Amino acid sequence: MKMRPCVLTFGLALLVGVFAGCKKKSVEGAAAEPAAVTEGAAAPAAASSQAGTVRAALEKKDYDGVVGGLIAMKQSASTPEQMNEFTALVDEVKVKLLDEAPSNPKAAEALATLRRITGGR
Repeated sequence: MKMRPCVLTFGLALLVGVFAGCKKKSVEGAAAEPAAVTEGAAAPAAASSQAGTVRAALEKKDYDGVVGGLIAMKQSASTPEQMNEFTALVDEVKVKLLDEAPSNPKAAEALATLRRITGGR
C-alpha cells in the first residue's frame, strides 16, 4: 500500500512535466518557423557539403565516415534533386568500394552496409 502514493506522485509529476513541455515546445515551434523557411534555401548547399564530406572520407579510407555521411545525406534529402545527388554519390562510392573490397575487409564491410542501406540496388 505504501507504493501507491509514490506511483501517484510520480504520475502527477510526469503529467506536469508533459504539460510544461508541450507549452514550451509550442512557443519554441512558433519562433522556429521563420528559420525553417530560410533553411529551405540552404538545403541544396548542405547536400553538396555532405557529398564533399563523403568524398573526403572515401579518399582517407574512413569507411565509417563514408557510410555515416551517406546515411545523413539520405535522411536530409527532401527534394528530387537532392535524391538524385544522393543516388549518384552512392553509385560513385559503390564503384570505389567494389575495387577495394577484395583486398580491404573494412571496405567490404562498408560495401555490405551500403547495400543494406540502399536496398541492394
